[in-house]
Amino acid sequence: MADAKKLNLVTLWLLDIRGEGQLLTGGLERWCRDLADLAARKGYAVTVYQKALSEFEYRLPNGVSVRGLPCSQKLRGNWTVGRWLARHSDTDEPFVFVAQEM
Repeated sequence: MADAKKLNLVTLWLLDIRGEGQLLTGGLERWCRDLADLAARKGYAVTVYQKALSEFEYRLPNGVSVRGLPCSQKLRGNWTVGRWLARHSDTDEPFVFVAQEM
């Protein structure tokens, strides 16, 4: 899959912060879930990064990967997420930030 189209979404939360697979139902969560689903149906490999209490990876039924990044659940955690992404992701890939404060 070297030529696979990729899309990365960064949000506060899509799943519960423990990574137990429970989808959250707020407005931003719904928008993020719909965008991820649409991109997956269009053939994109989608990864959603979110704040979490501890690191986790969960795969949704549509193939979307959700990765929990351990950090503060408050504003300071946004800096932690940003630093983690800068060190561990390919910055040439597209990123969409789905959050009011990010």
